[in-house]
Formats: sequence, C-alpha cells, structure tokens
Amino acid sequence: MADDKLDGFTVPWEYFTVETSYEHPVPIMGRNFTFLYAMGTGRYLDAYAKETTAYIRIRMEANYTSLYIFTVGNVDEIWTWEPANYTVIHEGVVDIITLEVKSQMFRPMMEDLLLTFNVKPWYDLDGDGKVDIKDIAIATRAFGSHTGHPRWIPVCDLNNDEKVDIRDLALIAGSFGKTY
Repeated sequence: MADDKLDGFTVPWEYFTVETSYEHPVPIMGRNFTFLYAMGTGRYLDAYAKETTAYIRIRMEANYTSLYIFTVGNVDEIWTWEPANYTVIHEGVVDIITLEVKSQMFRPMMEDLLLTFNVKPWYDLDGDGKVDIKDIAIATRAFGSHTGHPRWIPVCDLNNDEKVDIRDLALIAGSFGKTY
C-alpha cells in the first residue's frame, strides 16, 4: 500500500489482482476468427486510481497464422484502435501469448482487447498432428452430408460450402502424410 496527497488529503492506494478466464468454443465460419474481450474498467474503478494494468495470457491451441492483437475503445469520445505489443512462447504445439495493457495515468482503463487470426488450412481432423487414414475415415462418415443432416460433421466441410463431398476428401488426400 502507498499513500498520495490528493486535494490536501492523504489517500491510501491499495493494489489488488483480479483474475478472469475466458474459455469458449467458437463455431468455425471460414478460417478467420475475431474475438473481443471486455477489459474496460471505466465504470467500475474510481477516476482517482493511478493506473490500471491488465496482464493477459492467451493459450492458443489452434494452428494459426496472421495473429493480430489490438486495444480498442472509446477514450474521450474518440475511438482508438491500437496494435498491442505481445510475446509468443512456443510450448510444443501450444503457443502462450502474453501482454500487458496499462491505462492512462489517473484514468480508468477504457479499452478492450481485440484478437484476430486465421487458422492454417490443414486437414488433420482428429487433431493427432498428422494427416492419415483416420482423417479420411472421419470425412468418409460425413460424406454426402450437409448442414442439418444427421451425419453432418462441420470440421469435415474443409472448403466451407456447407456440404461434405469429393472436394473435401481431395483436400485431405492432398495433405496425406503431412505432419504438423
């Protein structure tokens, strides 16, 4: 705890940590993903708070490309969209992305976090790191299906045309034997 003078009064400053975890599946719409996470503390913290810091840790298990992270928000009636500085640590097939976002001095945090990335177009349907006969078997079970069909497996619709057909099987066959 530290003390500061504010309008002639001594004000004790308390430091605390709030941990939040977001985890949710997202339906695949093409291969592009965008997430907006609320971080703005504007309505919750007193304007006299010296500085607010958000320590962010993102665990990425997707085989992604084109990762961009921004802070976005309405500060003083002006919309901001700023690239965030982040660090990526590779832990096997998982990436840990960390960053810190600080509020302006004596202002609550008004920005939120925007994360956008693309998923690499690879065809390992069972997630074992290789494209093999098991992946073809999964797609074969869904072959001939479409959105709403009882055998529909969305991950097998590799070209995103809302049906599983020979074109999807050809994509798997074209990657057969590849490991990731």
